[in-house]
Amino acid sequence: MKTRTLLVADDDLIFRALMRKHLEEPGFRGVELESGEGLAAEIARHRPVGCLLDIIMDEGYESIIDAVARGERPKPIAVSSNALCLDIGEDMGVDAILEKPVTPVKLAAVLVKLGLLE
Repeated sequence: MKTRTLLVADDDLIFRALMRKHLEEPGFRGVELESGEGLAAEIARHRPVGCLLDIIMDEGYESIIDAVARGERPKPIAVSSNALCLDIGEDMGVDAILEKPVTPVKLAAVLVKLGLLE
């Protein structure tokens, strides 16, 4: 079975490493980005099934807009510790939202909801 990839775009190194670990447990490969810059190129390169996108990071909003606008696209998941930002992300058309702190249980629930995990 081919390993599926999720991009983790967040300016917090510790958060990215933690998400990568949480993704590896159910068999995903997590690819880290420290900002939204270059998101389109990384999507083309890695062909992820989803993207965890921090709304507040540099180019966070722009990354979400770009990810949502794609026809054949990975599922964008907005991530933030700010509830207002998550509401904005939802209004922007993301497939799911995750409020920080993100636990393995919360992450798995979102992945199941999106049909990426059984």
